[in-house]
Amino acid sequence: MRRSNIGICLIAASLSLHAQAEPAFYLQSSLGYVDASSKEDTLDAQAGALSAEFGWQITPNIALEFGGVAYGDLDETKVFESTANGRILAERLSSTRVLQLGAALTLPVQALGDAEFGLRLGVGRWETDLVRICIVCGLLPFDGTPSGSDPYFGASMLWSLDSSWKLGAEVSRQVIKEDFLDIKLDQLALKLRYGF
Repeated sequence: MRRSNIGICLIAASLSLHAQAEPAFYLQSSLGYVDASSKEDTLDAQAGALSAEFGWQITPNIALEFGGVAYGDLDETKVFESTANGRILAERLSSTRVLQLGAALTLPVQALGDAEFGLRLGVGRWETDLVRICIVCGLLPFDGTPSGSDPYFGASMLWSLDSSWKLGAEVSRQVIKEDFLDIKLDQLALKLRYGF
């Protein structure tokens, strides 16, 4: 009985020390700019991006994150003539939404003051509204909402404002691959985090 009480006290003390050093949970949001490009160069567009995430800081260096990002309408339609088969193709994405689940590895960077460098990796469940038109190639136009799951990854640098708030920047890439989609969404964003 006495040993179990000592064990419980040690666990409680270690949890309280961890809570004082770094909040166990956090909410973060980012506002950014996304550049979308496709493998076949049928899409080359830019838009805004907004994300919100919940994180659980398991250790000082490892966290699990869950959240979502909404990309603005990628309205620019690029029409091109393919030299390979002489077809003309136009493509437009709009209202792309991604639910993300992944892990984050954070490392303190003492040289830059109270800052931390982070790496993120996970899987994004995406859905987009797509219009694809192919002229002179004998295919019917496509207008629908394809979806799938593909990896995302990113890197960030955050500076502590106080014991709860952090501010920084992030670069990330969400991959979208489907039968006839091969798109990269490259994002540069300003990030704000609140720990509790």
